[in-house]
Amino acid sequence: MKTELTQTQKEKILAHVNEKGKIPCVKALQVARELQVDPKNMLDITDELQVKIGDCELGVFGDRPVGDVDTELYKKILTFSDENKKVTCPSLWREAQNSNMKQVRSTVHGTDLFVTYCQLGCFEEGRKKWK
Repeated sequence: MKTELTQTQKEKILAHVNEKGKIPCVKALQVARELQVDPKNMLDITDELQVKIGDCELGVFGDRPVGDVDTELYKKILTFSDENKKVTCPSLWREAQNSNMKQVRSTVHGTDLFVTYCQLGCFEEGRKKWK
């Protein structure tokens, strides 16, 4: 379903585009909430504006910094992943509220976990950052 935006709404999105021509993941989520747009439509919206979504907070794409794997966090994430070690983006964001996003990102990035169902519509099937 196509989301029609006003010029003011488009400008609000474009105001967050960085020097690389991308809107960071966290800013795209923030703007979606502010504009009362379903975040799942943000990929289509940014495509129409010829802007890419970048710097995934979970480290699936972009250049967000990562640290060491937290083995206890990894075990906890496994409890809500499926048998193929796929875990949804929203569930990882919820987990980040209990620890922190960098720990979650580092653990996902440094292990065999796959992220599914991006909140912004960037991907549905499992993806893992390419090394």
